[in-house]
Amino acid sequence: MDSDKTAPGAPDRPGQRQRGRRRATDTPVADNFEWATVRMAEAFDRSTKGLLAAVGYGDVTPQEERILNMIRLHDHPKPALIVARLLNRDDLPNLQYSLRKLERSGLVEKVADERGKKVNYTVTAAGRELTERFAEVRRHLIIDQLQPLEGIEDRLRRGTRILSLLTGLYDEAGRISATYAPENS
Repeated sequence: MDSDKTAPGAPDRPGQRQRGRRRATDTPVADNFEWATVRMAEAFDRSTKGLLAAVGYGDVTPQEERILNMIRLHDHPKPALIVARLLNRDDLPNLQYSLRKLERSGLVEKVADERGKKVNYTVTAAGRELTERFAEVRRHLIIDQLQPLEGIEDRLRRGTRILSLLTGLYDEAGRISATYAPENS
């Protein structure tokens, strides 16, 4: 199957209009990639919700699970701003709300830095248990299913590099769009 035909209604030939497309552009390959990315993000969130429910934490949102895992990364306490940067989030008030929820749930706790001036967050024993149980179920239901795919580790590494480059491109487009005027293009 042609890689350009990954989405229902994808064009059969270059330059052919895609049936049912919602965007009026001449870039069907980029459009299909963007829609596939949106569908992947939605599927990722749904699977995260399901995995959280499977390990008994259905009240934790996918965003909170990502925050919890980022705090646990390298088992080193982190301030909210660093967590936001690592997750590429610019909605610090929402992130702080999630941190308060995780703290009330007993999954993270505040700790002072070495000088006692700044607040960092660290994962509690309950938070560690959640992340370990989540990782075990994720490994069984998702990661193990990838192993039969030939060259999957290399393909995932290349995909990660591409997604990182595209993240930078979309971030830059977001910054530029704040002052973009169509007549200047």
